Amino acid sequence: MKDRLKEQLHGSGKKNLAILIAVFLLFATACSSSDVKIADEGDIPTGEEAEADEEDTGSADTEEATTDTPSVDEEESEEESEEESEEEETFECPWDVGVKTGDTLFDPGSSFLVDARVGAHTDYDRFVLEFESGDSTPDSYVINWTPNKPEGDGSGLPIDVDGDVFLEISMGASLINWDGAEEVYDGPTSLTSSLLGNMVEASSGGYFEGRMLWAIGANEANGFQVLELDDPPRIVIDICTVDTSSTKFEDCVSSGLSPVFCGGLFGEYEEASSAEAASGPCPPIPPLPAEAVPSGSYFADLDDDGTDEEAFTYVDEDSDELHLRIIDGADQADYLISSTSFGPGSITGALDLQADGSPELFVYINGATPAMRTYKLFQLNGCEISVIQRTTTGSDFQLSAGYVPAAGASAGIRCVSGAPVLRQLNGGPADGPPATTWEWSITTYELLSDNSMTEVSISETFSGSEIPWSTGFNDCTFE
Repeated sequence: MKDRLKEQLHGSGKKNLAILIAVFLLFATACSSSDVKIADEGDIPTGEEAEADEEDTGSADTEEATTDTPSVDEEESEEESEEESEEEETFECPWDVGVKTGDTLFDPGSSFLVDARVGAHTDYDRFVLEFESGDSTPDSYVINWTPNKPEGDGSGLPIDVDGDVFLEISMGASLINWDGAEEVYDGPTSLTSSLLGNMVEASSGGYFEGRMLWAIGANEANGFQVLELDDPPRIVIDICTVDTSSTKFEDCVSSGLSPVFCGGLFGEYEEASSAEAASGPCPPIPPLPAEAVPSGSYFADLDDDGTDEEAFTYVDEDSDELHLRIIDGADQADYLISSTSFGPGSITGALDLQADGSPELFVYINGATPAMRTYKLFQLNGCEISVIQRTTTGSDFQLSAGYVPAAGASAGIRCVSGAPVLRQLNGGPADGPPATTWEWSITTYELLSDNSMTEVSISETFSGSEIPWSTGFNDCTFE
């Protein structure tokens, strides 16, 4: 599925000239928005393991930093060849700005993060996430530019990261070692360096339900590539320091992001919106209020038209109302979820329960108890957003997922493959504290043809020594 980077770019370590040649060869290979290069450790250019002595120092903001200072021989060569020097100065970014994805997008992962670092190179900045030796390299991720600070996982608050635009990195990987060591990631969570050319800061947004979030703040949204490396397993992200491409908006849209979203990044919002507004079938709705605090955007084909819509939640801080907004080209739909809110929440994913081409959105609603998440399900129907309701009461259908030790409560969600069915786990400790035995029951719900959710059955109470679904609580695999 992915193009494999197999060129051998071994730096000799004896002459800086060999290193510069390796960098030039790397940038001569273009990477499309859907391509992720996969390489062995020896293929990584210029810096990561080549500067082994620097890495041993443990300095978080210099481990990957190199300035590619020319040797005496190179300086003499530059004096003898002005044309070669001018060619280096007119370097063009070989990568585009479009979203980059792994083999899957929103699956959870258990690879344990052990280190994060940044590095400065001649024409690009580098961000490296390294995982525990022996773990697999994460292959479930979504990495895209966004004009707003991404929302931290579990907190519902924007990540504290400096920059004018932000590269959001959502990845199926873990900050907890689930191998029984009870080890928690203790590496750097905020990184920067004065040597960086475009990247300003990289910051962690936390970890929840088998996925972790990072945000890279930058001066401008430039082309970038993603590398999957082994021995040790790493994800490497390279961002061009300069990108003069005139097709950023087109590349962003062609990668699957909405024209409105891409226009907000690259300054073509009004032109793109006006061009599509004439044919838009939906009546206009008010723009986002100035006080709106949005969550990160989620992209999925919600109406089976072959094009992804953009969905996000936001809080109007003036009224404290929580809304869901869906953008479909020039058309927009808005739904008031709650008149009070503890934060903007987020969209967990989309799942086509009825296999009718119009998936349901699973939306997390911030509550007073962050450890216990509440989810509601929504659908896009033409120009309107509708919420899935309970068949018997007509109230909004909702599920819970999480664990509150103080209250002895645990809850989880499980999907049933190939069926319009969801299962809700509810339970708590049968003894303790500390608890050694737990008791649960599972309620099964079915989504009917009228888009209402009905209760099918409740299991008998059962017990055990471990909490089911304890590593995620939400066991669904989303689109």
